[in-house]
Amino acid sequence: MELKSIVMWGWRMKSSALLLAFFLLGAVSSVHAQAGKDVGALIELLKSESVADRARASKEVFGAGIRDEAVYAQISLLVEGGMEGIDKKSPRVDELAWHVKALASSGDISYMPLIDQAVNSGVGGLARHAKDAKKILAESVSAGRPYLLYTNVPVLTERQADGCRYITQKMCETSRSAERCIAHHQVNAIDSGGNAIVLVHSTSRSVGFGPFGGDTTMLANYYSCQ
Repeated sequence: MELKSIVMWGWRMKSSALLLAFFLLGAVSSVHAQAGKDVGALIELLKSESVADRARASKEVFGAGIRDEAVYAQISLLVEGGMEGIDKKSPRVDELAWHVKALASSGDISYMPLIDQAVNSGVGGLARHAKDAKKILAESVSAGRPYLLYTNVPVLTERQADGCRYITQKMCETSRSAERCIAHHQVNAIDSGGNAIVLVHSTSRSVGFGPFGGDTTMLANYYSCQ
């Protein structure tokens, strides 16, 4: 191999490794920010006089895997009160749709009758979301835990995972980006009964043009954190 080619190959490998390192650092900080929702802050938002604030709180609850009953109890009060006299022109339709979806995340079958009320509300938009919520609640009840979207599975450091229950370790190999491997691990962590991952080791080999043209190998541990 010519010296120029060797230098270029080495530069691409180094650049790929640096890009992967910066990407993983960003993934850890941005995804971890979604973990450990401040339950107190959510409840305060749910008690707000603002329709937008209350809806935003339930958006954060939906798919976050929150186990705190006080959050869902507050949401159920909002649904019960909001259903009275609801019609398609009500400014609370979108808010209530998010509330029933958030209740579906609870994994608590006792909220099914309340979601059924939304299904039978006669308000098309709300009823459609409530029907989807019924399916999600049934799935979370069957799984025996609150509903968790893979995008809400945090990437933790080993220190942050102290106190969490270790589940298993798995490898991801892809010809695509590091982001794809992280998403793969997040999905698999949920399927394995976990809700957090720790990246143990990763490598990236550039084989094409562009910052993410290459092979990625990523080893991760899966944890269940309360």
